[in-house]
This record gives sequence, structure tokens and C-alpha cells, in this order.
Amino acid sequence: SGRDALQAIAANRGPWNWVLVKPNPDTMELVTGGAGSVDEMRECLLSHTEVVLFGLLRLVFGAGRLKRTKHVLVHAVGDLVPIVTRGRMAAERCKMEFGVRGFAHCPVTFEVSSAQEFTLEAVIERVRRSATIDDSVLDGDGASRFTYSVEAVRDAQWDERGMAPSPST
Repeated sequence: SGRDALQAIAANRGPWNWVLVKPNPDTMELVTGGAGSVDEMRECLLSHTEVVLFGLLRLVFGAGRLKRTKHVLVHAVGDLVPIVTRGRMAAERCKMEFGVRGFAHCPVTFEVSSAQEFTLEAVIERVRRSATIDDSVLDGDGASRFTYSVEAVRDAQWDERGMAPSPST
């Protein structure tokens, strides 16, 4: 279900790192999810241009002691959603945000009005702006000041895929 998928992503378990649900705070009906992060989520949004969806995205940065997990709340309004529907869904937005945030702390909300603008670089930039990085602490560890970068996400994603349980046959 949508709630199970949201809970798994928030709890950092399971093979998926993103999920999209329908905008009903009572049911949170699952639309889809996957392990392909922002790129895969964007492809899904490109095929759902006539609906409003909400989602949760888990991004992992870094490794070891400096590993950080950030959750992003996604509010996607398809390009072809009628004006009347946009207005009705605006009334549900607060309820949906509250519902999704009940699963995970989301320091970033990304409103998508065009799937093309939903890129890994754009999401990471929003995460960087919301994250406090103490450079003096990072210097002591010899870590990069660019902990929140595309490369850090790709490396962590590769590590997570290696640790994910293999699907049963």
C-alpha cells in the first residue's frame, strides 16, 4: 500500500528510494515507486501529466560516519491538470503534506509543475540550502565540503543497491 511504501522509505529499509501516492490523505493510494531515485521518479511524472501526485524521496549522501539521509517531500502537478482540479488539490495540499511528514522528517519540499525541472541537481541544490554543514567539523575528517553532491548520491545509491536484498524468485 502507499502507507507501507512511505513507511519503508522513511525507515530507510527496502529496495525503493521513492514513492508516489494519490492526493487523498485518508487512503494515500500507491501509484508507483522504485529504486532509481530522482531520474526514475521524473520519468514516472512525465507519464502522469494529467494528475496531481505526492511523493517521498530518500536521498543518501556520503559514507561511514558522514553518511546522511535526507527525505524530500514531492508535490507534483501535471502539466495538463485542469485549473479547477489544481484549485481543489490546493485545499488538500496541507493535509497531504502533514500526512507524508507523519512518516518522515522532510526538510525540503519540492513542488514540481513541470517534470523537466525535477532533476537530481535541482533537488540536491534544495537539500544543500536546507542542510547545515559545519565546515570545521568536515575539515577535521578530511571529507569533501561537497557532501551534498550528485557524485555523493550516485556513490551512496550504488552502495545501497549492493546491500539491498535480492528479489525472491
